[in-house]
Amino acid sequence: MYWYRIYLSLARASIVGTTIKDPQKLPQHLVADEKHTLLGKNRVYIPTTVAKGCFLGVSLTESASGEALTKGYEEFRTEAYLLDPYYAPVTVNIDAWEGTQQAWLTLFPTVTLVLCFLHEVLKVQKGSPTYRNLRKKLKTKQRISLQSEYCCWIFGHDYDWL
Repeated sequence: MYWYRIYLSLARASIVGTTIKDPQKLPQHLVADEKHTLLGKNRVYIPTTVAKGCFLGVSLTESASGEALTKGYEEFRTEAYLLDPYYAPVTVNIDAWEGTQQAWLTLFPTVTLVLCFLHEVLKVQKGSPTYRNLRKKLKTKQRISLQSEYCCWIFGHDYDWL
């Protein structure tokens, strides 16, 4: 019976609980992203939660919908709640996927979503429909002042140093 229980518990370790033992050390600022890959012939998504250079949550979902990603990221929340039932991160750095935004706001309604600067710049470069006017402005001679305007628009802060 002893070995049977050890065998059953091998795949059920809590990543958060084994990495962070003290609830006071739960990170306030997270990074979340999805890796999409193939499992056999099916496309799958691997939502990951990272903080301070350490993976704190990894799961597998079959779609990138808000509902599926919520279930994927919920594994991190469940494990964090085992350490601190009142845990809520302050910020989560994410890409601009609608499903990712929906998932984190569903799991932690008070969290501040910080859009990844790299993903935003790539959208501008690729000419995403929502950024076409901004891209045209950035190509003009007023580049420095408009970059400052762009940063203020994304982050809601005033960056005088740009």
